[in-house]
Amino acid sequence: MWRNVMFSDESRFCLRQWDHRVRVWRRRGERYTDCCTDRITSFGGGSVMVWGGISLTGKTRLVIIGGKFNAERYRDEILQPVAIPYLHSLGPNSILQDDNARPHRAGFIKDYLQNVGVERMEWPVSSPDLNPIEHLWDQLGCAVRFCDLSSKTAGCSCRCPPGGGGVGRAEQQVCEDV
Repeated sequence: MWRNVMFSDESRFCLRQWDHRVRVWRRRGERYTDCCTDRITSFGGGSVMVWGGISLTGKTRLVIIGGKFNAERYRDEILQPVAIPYLHSLGPNSILQDDNARPHRAGFIKDYLQNVGVERMEWPVSSPDLNPIEHLWDQLGCAVRFCDLSSKTAGCSCRCPPGGGGVGRAEQQVCEDV
């Protein structure tokens, strides 16, 4: 049964430190040198929301969600182009697992999924987050914390502390995949 289930979820990642403080080690006389200072963004640019899906046999592409996320965007930007084709690739008895977020439970989403032949796994309201994709979000969150997002190049450049600093190969790979 589990081979045909796609677990999906959204997650938000903070791209800046939580307390907006940057801690550095510097020598005497280096207080305001360029290597010890950094520009700050006083408003915006602090987080990114993503959607993804996983199954026993693979994963969907990661979808970056900008702006307000609603049921129409869920259908047009996630279900139609990504989730439905992936579910159909799992076989005729594939099942979609999503949580009880408002965009997922809109009446027209239920009708849409029925029309395209997708069965939905029932998920209890106010249940603990037992979705296996939460482990992926945890790894991605750890990788994001160690990414240098100030780079102007495409993607991020992982600069993990010497010796890994608690970041394993899996987290580095997640960062590279993003």
